[in-house]
Amino acid sequence: MPTPTRGSSPDLTRASEPTTSDVEARLARAARELGEARAALERVDAERVRLLRELSGLQANFELKLQAERDKIERAQRDAMQALEHRILEFERRVLVMRELEARVDELEGQGLEAASLSLRNAELEARLAELEAAEAPHRTASEGARPRRAAPNAGRRKAAGGSPASAQDLRRIPGVGPAFARALVAQGITTFEQVAAWTDADIERIAPLIKVKPARIRKEDWVGAARALCASPEKG
Repeated sequence: MPTPTRGSSPDLTRASEPTTSDVEARLARAARELGEARAALERVDAERVRLLRELSGLQANFELKLQAERDKIERAQRDAMQALEHRILEFERRVLVMRELEARVDELEGQGLEAASLSLRNAELEARLAELEAAEAPHRTASEGARPRRAAPNAGRRKAAGGSPASAQDLRRIPGVGPAFARALVAQGITTFEQVAAWTDADIERIAPLIKVKPARIRKEDWVGAARALCASPEKG
């Protein structure tokens, strides 16, 4: 207890000292405030836990969506690669088929050239045979001359469109007649300029489908006129 100062009253000194009830009230108030602080702290902890849980859920949902998008992109890339590989394989297959067809065309063209060469050779031999028979005619006996003369093989075919037997000529000299048309003409027994020069409109209409050309093209390129000019040329072969 403090020592009373000089001139102070003992009653005033006792009044300034805290009483037990005051102390207890202060302690109770402090305990209450402490409880409220703890409750507030618990609420903050609970809110923090809730926010962490919500954040974890959002993060998990984001990762799921992100993985789904990655899977979608990977599937699209895989499908695109498979489609591209399929197109490449189909292109390679078509290239192989095209090469096979080109090889077959080359083979057929070779056979066509061989057939054309044989036809030309056959026409030359038939023309030579006709010349020999014509040269031997004056020396034959009257009885032999009275018998019907044997027609040369394929004579009708050789005389297509009013032509006469002659040595085979290079029909490619006629403007517009390429190797394919020349072979087609030879296959029809047309081997000389004289035969083409003798064509009529009816002959053109009849022969054009056989050699796979339009009659209008024959007239436009004037095959007949060119053949007549070649007939009149000193060098007809």
